[in-house]
Amino acid sequence: MHTKASRNYLSVVIQPVGVSETFLVTNVYDPQKLEDKIKLLEALSVLRSRQTRMPWIMGGDFNVIKSVSEKNGGTRVLNKGSLAFQTFTDNMNLVESDSNNGLFTWNNKRGVEALEVSKLDRFMILEELMFLNSEITAKVLPFGGSDHWSIQLEIKGIDSPRNRPFRLENIWLSHSDFISNIEKWWAEDLQIQGSKMYLLQKSLKHIKFRLKEWNRKDFGNIFRRNNQWKSKF
Repeated sequence: MHTKASRNYLSVVIQPVGVSETFLVTNVYDPQKLEDKIKLLEALSVLRSRQTRMPWIMGGDFNVIKSVSEKNGGTRVLNKGSLAFQTFTDNMNLVESDSNNGLFTWNNKRGVEALEVSKLDRFMILEELMFLNSEITAKVLPFGGSDHWSIQLEIKGIDSPRNRPFRLENIWLSHSDFISNIEKWWAEDLQIQGSKMYLLQKSLKHIKFRLKEWNRKDFGNIFRRNNQWKSKF
C-alpha cells in the first residue's frame, strides 16, 4: 500500500480483498481560505497526474457547496471556492456519488431560528467507475454529536462474475408500450447536476432501472421464463 499525505489530505493506493483492481483513495479536509483551497486543488492535481492508471475515489470535508440547493439558512451563494472546486472536478472527470438517505452533512448547532445546514462532505469518484457493472452508493450516517454527519461509501459488484450484465431483450421491442415507456422515463426529472457525460450516465442508469422494474412487474420476468422454456427442450 502506497501512502501520500499533507496537512489537508491523506491518499493511499489500495487493493480490496478479492478484487484485482487497485484504487487511489484520497481523504480530504479542505481549508477555509480561498488561497489555501486553490493550493490544495493544485496539489491534488499533481497527485492525480502521478497515478493516472487507476480509478480515483476522493471523499471528505470539502468546505464548499456545489449549488445553492445544498444549503438552508444563512447566505446561499456560490463563492469562488465553489467555482474552483467545480472546475477541478470537471477537469479531473470526477462525479459525485449522491447519498441515498439525506442531503445535508453539516449544521451550525444553533436554535431553529438561526439554524444553518449545508452539504460540505461528499464522495467524488472517477467518472469511468460509474459505468462499471457495480453499485456505488453513499449514505449519511447517524448523528454522533459533531457538527458534521459522517458519510459512508459502498461499492458492490466490482470483479464479481456472478452479476448478470444488463442487456436489451429483443422481445421487449415487440411490446406496444416499450417506445412510449422509454420516452416517458427519459423525460423524468432526476434533479441532478454535473457534467453532460455524468448527466447522460445517470439518465442511462435510470432507464436501466426502469426497464428492470417494468420487466419484473408489468412485462413478467423474461429471464426466468426464457430459462424455463429452454429447460423443456
